[in-house]
Amino acid sequence: MTRLFCAALLFFLFSACASDAGNDEGNRKNGYTPELNNKEDSLFHEVMEGHDEAMAKMGKLAGDRKKIDQRIDSLAKAPQGANKKSIPELTSISSALREAENRMNDWMEKFNIDSAADNEEVRLPYLESEKSKVYQVRDDIFAALQKADSALEKP
Repeated sequence: MTRLFCAALLFFLFSACASDAGNDEGNRKNGYTPELNNKEDSLFHEVMEGHDEAMAKMGKLAGDRKKIDQRIDSLAKAPQGANKKSIPELTSISSALREAENRMNDWMEKFNIDSAADNEEVRLPYLESEKSKVYQVRDDIFAALQKADSALEKP
């Protein structure tokens, strides 16, 4: 009896969700939509894609910065006569990692997910601008990580 009731309840819930599928407002939650139906949806999707790609690297970015900073510290504390010529390069890489992280945090803080949601003439240029910004941040993160990886491969 209980299984029959649960099955009926699940059927009812799925049916109710399916009946709203044609309603665009029913598919939207916080600006996301499962189907890209127009330019706004596509732009928003691209902005979020850039964000997600960058965010996926934030943990590695912090870890690499920590490793680079430890290497700088070790070299700085090394006895006189040790090869310390890589300290400026490592310091530059650490700065690039920190700046990339700061730019990502700054972009996220300033991004307004609902900016002009009811005004397409304003929303589309806003999303175009944010897409450009977030992809630049993403590229900066990737470039800084590539430099860190190269430096960390060296003994």
